[in-house]
Amino acid sequence: MPTSDMLSVADVYDAASAIGKDFELIIDRYGVDAVAGLMPKVISVLEELEDLATRHETESKELVDLQRVVDRLETEKVSRQGDRSRFERELEQIEELWRNETQELMDVVSRLQEDNRRLQQELQTAKEGGESATVQQQQQQQQQTLQQQQAGGGLLKKQSSKETAELQVLVKLKATVEAQRDQIRSLQRELAQRQADVEALQSQSDRLARMNAEIRRRHCVSKRQAQHLLESKADLEVRLQAKEQLLREMKDCVVGPEAGAGAEANLMTSMTEEQLIEKLNSEGKMIIDRSDPNRPRFTITELREVLMERNELKTKLIEVEEELSVYRQAGDDDAPVQGPINKEPDEKLYPDKSTDIGIKQFFRRKFSLVGNGQRLRRGGNGGGQSGKIV
Repeated sequence: MPTSDMLSVADVYDAASAIGKDFELIIDRYGVDAVAGLMPKVISVLEELEDLATRHETESKELVDLQRVVDRLETEKVSRQGDRSRFERELEQIEELWRNETQELMDVVSRLQEDNRRLQQELQTAKEGGESATVQQQQQQQQQTLQQQQAGGGLLKKQSSKETAELQVLVKLKATVEAQRDQIRSLQRELAQRQADVEALQSQSDRLARMNAEIRRRHCVSKRQAQHLLESKADLEVRLQAKEQLLREMKDCVVGPEAGAGAEANLMTSMTEEQLIEKLNSEGKMIIDRSDPNRPRFTITELREVLMERNELKTKLIEVEEELSVYRQAGDDDAPVQGPINKEPDEKLYPDKSTDIGIKQFFRRKFSLVGNGQRLRRGGNGGGQSGKIV
């Protein structure tokens, strides 16, 4: 037999079958009394093993399902981390591009400012050099200076127009940077919205999964209740057939003596005197041959009780059939379900169900019960070994 941590329900039933064969050998050799006290204890132990094996299989299935969920969540986590890292890299590239463009613009501004200072210094030097010369030289220099100033004015105008163009380029670049910043903010908002949508879809998926599991559980409960009703119906039909058979036997026992009265009248004429006297002395009395298997065994009261019990069984059978039809209609209305579900314990599903299931049902099929006295009988070969159940 496998170890306890690997024991399954099939292994428990295999062990029960082997134990049942051993019980048959003991009953054939020593009689039923040798196992009458041991059998309930063995059945109790086998039921405990069956319960443990069922729980072990259920927990194993739940563990596999949880592992699948963990793997799926890990995959989603890795995917989200990859998306986040890719977005951060793109954002860093955009920021680096913006910094490079800003640095280039600052360099252009610095160069323009340096040119402006140089031109101002040259103009100041030209003005100071004209004061130390003579008047004539001053006039000449003034004329030259005027010419130079006129030429310098054109140069300043050209330089000013150049600075204006560069400032316009700088403004355009600044506007481009601001537009790129706005675009980055828009992308960030869109990413946050996508993440919120993903979380909403995930919560909706979880809710639908819970609803699906609840529907599957209800369908499973209805299916098991219907199966339980079918078993109860079969049991009631068997009991009803047994009662009807018993009723027919009782009717045969009651009708038998009345049918034999006409035959006795014909035999009166052929009897001798001693036989006639003995017949008259025994008139009004019931003579029973104990070796006759068809002798009457029941009174009218017992016959009435059996009839009443048969009627009650018929009523219960009709009620069970009606309830079974209701459950079948409810099962047809439910939507089809897919995938495994967690198994509910039998105590929760069937609180009013008798404990005569599983291992007990197995032994009940193997060793049948006869009569109301709870007599144990071999069910395999129909032998005559019987005994009282403890």
